[in-house]
Amino acid sequence: MLVEAAAEVCGAHPSTVFLVVGRKSEWEHCRELEARIASLGLTANFKFLGSREDVFSILRMSDIFCLPSRSEGFSNALIEAMACRLPCVATDVGGNPEVLTHGESGLLTPNEDSVALARALMQLLSDPGLASRLGARGESVVQSRFTSQAMMNTLVGVYQSLLTAKERR
Repeated sequence: MLVEAAAEVCGAHPSTVFLVVGRKSEWEHCRELEARIASLGLTANFKFLGSREDVFSILRMSDIFCLPSRSEGFSNALIEAMACRLPCVATDVGGNPEVLTHGESGLLTPNEDSVALARALMQLLSDPGLASRLGARGESVVQSRFTSQAMMNTLVGVYQSLLTAKERR
C-alpha cells in the first residue's frame, strides 16, 4: 500500500523520502517490496532502517507519520508519533479510529486504498498549516487521554462510579 501511494506522492513531491523502521521478518516479502520500489524508480525515496532503538529521534526529524496497516490493534507507534507532534495518516482499521479523529487529530484512510493514502500524504505535504494543526491536536489527544496520569485518572473514575453505583443499591 505504502509503495503504491509513494509512487503518486513522489510524482508530486519528488524529494519525499520514506523511512521504514522495523525488523525485516518476512524476507521474501521484503524482496518483493524492494523489487517493486525499484520498478517504480523509487529506490532513492525509500530507506529501510531496520530495527532501531532511537525511534523518538527518527520521529522528531520526520514531517509526517504514516501507518498503512491492513489490521491493527492499539498502535503504540501511532501514539508515539502523535506525542512527537507529528501529523499522522493511518488506515481506518482496528484501534486507529479510537486514537485519531479524521480531520481533527490526524487523517484516516480506507483500508487497501493506496490512492486515498497518497492523497492524504500529499494534502499534508502541500498544506503545512494543516499538518501543524493536526500535529498539535494529536499531541493534545495523547496528553489528555494516553499518558500514564490520564489513564490512572480514568481508571480511578471507573472505580469511583462503580463504588457509587454499589452504594446506591
